[in-house]
Amino acid sequence: MASLWSAVSPALPTSYLVGTFTRGFRDSVVRFETDRGPAPTRQRFAVGVRPESGAMLMTTAQLSALRTFYETTLAGGALSFEMFDPLGGAARLVRFAEPPAPEELRPGYWRVSLALEALP
Repeated sequence: MASLWSAVSPALPTSYLVGTFTRGFRDSVVRFETDRGPAPTRQRFAVGVRPESGAMLMTTAQLSALRTFYETTLAGGALSFEMFDPLGGAARLVRFAEPPAPEELRPGYWRVSLALEALP
């Protein structure tokens, strides 16, 4: 069973900062370079991962909990976990595409950028 974002204590945020969330399209096409003409393409696999990113406001305690969740529970980001869907709906399976990037806003508060991949 996958780990749960919502089970981390102290509780991690359940929403992104306004204007920071992006959700890309799944890319499952491979393109072949040619000397001339349009590049031929084919579908690599039936379902690909969907890139997502956004930033969250966290306290120092929440950032510490995220660090433990990422480094220990998720084995340095190697494992997937269940997280809320920012566009509504049920929780879904995601994994980190790169490590979280915290930026201190003022003492005790952090803006943490997340790059995720939503799994099929």
